[in-house]
Amino acid sequence: MMRADVKRLSDAEVINLDRCYAESDRQQGMSRRAQALLAGAGESGPVRCWYVLRVSVGHENAVDEALRKLFVETWLPVDSTQPKRRGGRSKAKREEQDNPALPGYLMIYVSDTDRVLIGIKAVDEVVDIVGGWMQPKPVSESDINGFRAFLKLSERERRKLAAEEMKRRKPIAEGDRVTVTDGALAGRKGTVSREANDASLWVDIMLFGGTVSAMIPLANLSKTE
Repeated sequence: MMRADVKRLSDAEVINLDRCYAESDRQQGMSRRAQALLAGAGESGPVRCWYVLRVSVGHENAVDEALRKLFVETWLPVDSTQPKRRGGRSKAKREEQDNPALPGYLMIYVSDTDRVLIGIKAVDEVVDIVGGWMQPKPVSESDINGFRAFLKLSERERRKLAAEEMKRRKPIAEGDRVTVTDGALAGRKGTVSREANDASLWVDIMLFGGTVSAMIPLANLSKTE
């Protein structure tokens, strides 16, 4: 009679209890984070406002999706651009691509209660919030709507708007000190690093103790003496 091949206890695979405990703690932490967000993000009690979340560049869509799954209202500003061949000719057959208009930033519409902010801070690839976690700076609804409207403009309309704005303002060139006059970064000062396109400039802005490079529409910049 054939004997069953019974694995001896001494030969059994060693279970890594530390790894099991760590995984359990991680899952419990995610559960607590989700509960905090679900409890506060959509509640009708505290007043909700728009805030600007700073995230790791290249992970804007991932953070946006993660927050939406937790029922947090978000807005990721995107700029539709048509890919071009070398030489400047556009590829008519290729679909338009949506690129983040403010790389490294995401708008969220929440109440600034501790439990909500703690939950959001725990989301992977979230770096900071404009104004800091202790006193985040809200963005007005009019600024959000104005930025939405700007992103819907065609390149021709943006160039026209920029040209009209340039007539009213002093010319801005690389190396100039500027102040952001509108949008999520309104009030911030920086230095023009290079031209982004006919309607926007890349501006190095001091934020959270470091320098952040942001593409700002010319219409939202004023030259600082």
